[in-house]
Amino acid sequence: MKSVILVLFTGLGFILLDLSLTLVSFGFYTDSFKFNASLIPQHVILKNGYDFITTGFDFFLLACVRSILLAFGLVRFFKQATPKFALLFTGLELTNISYSFTKLLAFSEISEQLGFPGIWLSLVWNEVAWLVALAIWIFLYRSETIREDVGYLGFNVIDEDTERLVADSDGITSSNTATNANTQPQKKPESRVSTLKHVQRLLAYCHHYGRWFLLGFIFLVIYSFARVFQPHYTAQVINNIVHMKSLKDLFHSILIMSGLCLMVTITGGLRGGCFDYATALVNRKMRGDLFESIMQQEIAFFDETKTGEIVSRLTSDCQTMSSTVSTNVNVFMRNGVMLIGSILFMLTISWRLTFVTFICVPLAGFITKTYGAYYDRLSERTQAAIAQANQIAEQAISSVRTVRSFACEIKECHRFNERLDYTLSINRKKSIAYMGYTWMNEFCDSAILVAILFYGGHLVISGKMNVDGLFSFLLYQLQVGEALYNIGYVFTGLMESVGASRKVFEYMHRKPQIAYDGTIRPTTVTGEIGFINVSFSYPTRPMAVVLDDVSFSVKSNETVALVGPSGAGKSSIISLLEHFYETQDGKICLDGVEIAKFDHKFFHQKVALVAQEPVLYDGSVRYNILYGCEEWADDDDMIRAAKLANIHDFIMETNDGYDTECGEKGVQMSGGQKQRIAIARALVRQPAVLILDEATSALDAESEHIIQEAIQKCSVDRTVIVIAHRLSTVEKADRIIVINKGKVLQQGSHKELMSETNSLYYSLVQRQLLQHAEE
Repeated sequence: MKSVILVLFTGLGFILLDLSLTLVSFGFYTDSFKFNASLIPQHVILKNGYDFITTGFDFFLLACVRSILLAFGLVRFFKQATPKFALLFTGLELTNISYSFTKLLAFSEISEQLGFPGIWLSLVWNEVAWLVALAIWIFLYRSETIREDVGYLGFNVIDEDTERLVADSDGITSSNTATNANTQPQKKPESRVSTLKHVQRLLAYCHHYGRWFLLGFIFLVIYSFARVFQPHYTAQVINNIVHMKSLKDLFHSILIMSGLCLMVTITGGLRGGCFDYATALVNRKMRGDLFESIMQQEIAFFDETKTGEIVSRLTSDCQTMSSTVSTNVNVFMRNGVMLIGSILFMLTISWRLTFVTFICVPLAGFITKTYGAYYDRLSERTQAAIAQANQIAEQAISSVRTVRSFACEIKECHRFNERLDYTLSINRKKSIAYMGYTWMNEFCDSAILVAILFYGGHLVISGKMNVDGLFSFLLYQLQVGEALYNIGYVFTGLMESVGASRKVFEYMHRKPQIAYDGTIRPTTVTGEIGFINVSFSYPTRPMAVVLDDVSFSVKSNETVALVGPSGAGKSSIISLLEHFYETQDGKICLDGVEIAKFDHKFFHQKVALVAQEPVLYDGSVRYNILYGCEEWADDDDMIRAAKLANIHDFIMETNDGYDTECGEKGVQMSGGQKQRIAIARALVRQPAVLILDEATSALDAESEHIIQEAIQKCSVDRTVIVIAHRLSTVEKADRIIVINKGKVLQQGSHKELMSETNSLYYSLVQRQLLQHAEE
């Protein structure tokens, strides 16, 4: 009930107050503070006729418009739906500002009227009333909290968007409802961060290198003030020529102009150099922060996000952000100082002509705001389209052998060009929007110039201004026009930067779902592993259960083989043990301690993985084997691990030995060589737990035999978990765990499991023996 009273009292009360103050102000349209009620009819019912220069009827008309709008919003709020038109209200407010400047200039035609207190009351209250009306519309009529309170009282308060949703949902069948009940609940979409908030985030990066921006700003201020004085002395030089003054006066003016030009040249270069270097610093920090945030994300993030998109954010988006932000800070500050200085000079020349300049500023501001919001969304779509194109290019280039083997070069070119065409279609819309924005800006600039020429001529003819002052004012007006144009350019650049920054900041501020903030670093790790009632689903497929209440333990120094058909959940067990994902239920322990409590770097030193498809980095063999342990591992450790992995002899046969380059993703190595280097990379850490995810799958029979012997040797004092399909690997394990459909079906040695002739393990072994027999 309080909300109803608040809205009614505020809306109706302000309407009465607005009309009352507007009418009262007419009683003071005199040169004294004595109220004269007889003046009110002259301005309300136009008893003596209408005169734009002397009559305040316009203010009464505007008060009536405000009252009608507020009354309409009040009725709409209680009767039908949440009133909108906030953008319209903003446009009316900005238009009203332009009107107020025009009306003030009209009143100033009769100088005595500027001493009437009622005129100033009308002007000030007109501005205040529009601001209050806009606040009532936004913070009361459209308040979510008040809408909910009023809805509880039984009023039909429904948002228009909600009405459309309700209407669209009428055709939904009960079967669809039942289906939706079984699906995963949708995440609530994140609210779109405001443009202002993004601009603040972008400008915050400039704060990190404040000394360079400060130094640039100092040169910028000197540069701008020199530019501000140039029109004044330019006009003085021309006046000396026109009025045929002495050569001494002309030389004096030229000398000052030369000094100003020299100052502008020197400080302009220093300013540009400081801001250019600051741009490079900002770009470096942006990319560094983004890459650091990305590398902290959990594996599920990379399952959901395409590599090409991430690379695009790191390259083109960060470049767009840093260059536009730093450059536009430079341009904005320079033109801002010039604008303020020029306006101050213009006010000293003629405050009336200066107000003429301000008439179109609110309109230009409204156009800029509307255009900026639209341009922001287009820029965001453009960056997304560029990311999609980059994804296709990255995918095609990284798998060029597959593309070539299927003769799909032209197909990939068509796919890439389709994304480029889509990007071009968005850029076409941006170009059209920019064209309209330029038209409006040019129109405002031309309109202001024409108005200044007309009104300035009127002031000169009426004796309120001299010709020299008008000429100086026109030069400053041209400088103001240039500054406003550049500031508009800055706004366009910032909107482009905001569009590019949305995904970048989303990645930067994204909190990893797995913290990796453990601190435990025990002096010894025995390698005892325990899975206790573990259930798991991949974040990208939350409804598909991969592991269901899995429990097993691995003793210290035991070799365990995980066996099962494809898709049974073996690799998922390894991923959980590596702490790539979090379990939905249950826990995983190492030496009786949950793996999440271990220090991240320490844990992965003690638990080493050789993946099914190993990845080598573009670097030397030495770099790949010592990857992640360069701080403490030496060449002896590297060679010892390489010998165990049966790769040492091959490395020494090459010209560069351990400095041999592997190429991007190990392209210069064969499959078996890559696998053995990956095994050496795991063994060099001297782990307590060694995980082999089908690590010998790419080896030939001879190399596999040697590797098996090496693994047997290095398994003496460490726990080994093997995923393998080959019988020669499995049967040597101390214990075999059979997995199928996310559950543990069997455990035991090879001999024990083979005694169960109806078991899954028995059928898998028989199938493999049959395949060998056929070969």
